[in-house]
Amino acid sequence: MNDDTKYTRVRARRVLKELRALGIDQRVLVETSNRMENAAEVLNEVAIDAGNKYVKLQKWGDIEVNRRLFQLTRDDTYLRLLAHLIKFISGKVYRPRYQELNKFASALSSMSFKARTIGGVIARALDEERIVLRREPSIPIFITSIPAKRFIWDGRWDITLSANKLGDLEKIGPLGKEGITQIKENVPDKLPREGLRSTPTLFSGDKVVASPLLNFGRGLNCRLLYKKSDLINSLSTH
Repeated sequence: MNDDTKYTRVRARRVLKELRALGIDQRVLVETSNRMENAAEVLNEVAIDAGNKYVKLQKWGDIEVNRRLFQLTRDDTYLRLLAHLIKFISGKVYRPRYQELNKFASALSSMSFKARTIGGVIARALDEERIVLRREPSIPIFITSIPAKRFIWDGRWDITLSANKLGDLEKIGPLGKEGITQIKENVPDKLPREGLRSTPTLFSGDKVVASPLLNFGRGLNCRLLYKKSDLINSLSTH
């Protein structure tokens, strides 16, 4: 077993032996790792500062980004921040692949940018100064059973249900176009329809029972998992 290369420890010992021949020992590797960790902390702090300056979180989940982020910060800064925001909006555990993220950021930084998607997130130009990042409306899924009265839906919404379980025809999912049409009197003209389409909603069949973010109906409450300050500051721990 000490010579079987299917075991990680065996392969690691062989690599360390080869590195020692080049003058690189375990101490050097540990010191390098510590320096890289310290550097990452500094870079994250810079990205957090940029997020506090150039990012705005709306209560329905949209994130507005000031285009100055791309003009006044380094590539590493806005790439770190974008990756973090995309993880939050999409509810995913892992950040996008670097190459995909870099292409996405390059598109956003162009003054001719209009729209682009990445990992369940859609970006649109709002005007010359702002870009919005929001959940793709068609991505969130419907659920017909709940693990508890309070649970997380779509990776970023803290949901509280009045009842212990859903009724026979009830389901929780995105509001969607049809839902907005049903309760259009409750939708302020100033709010973006596309951004609202992915918000948590309680249905009975196809009928909207409760859309808490639009103050419609009862039985369902929701809030985003993070306030803006918490979201940006959590970059240092993710």
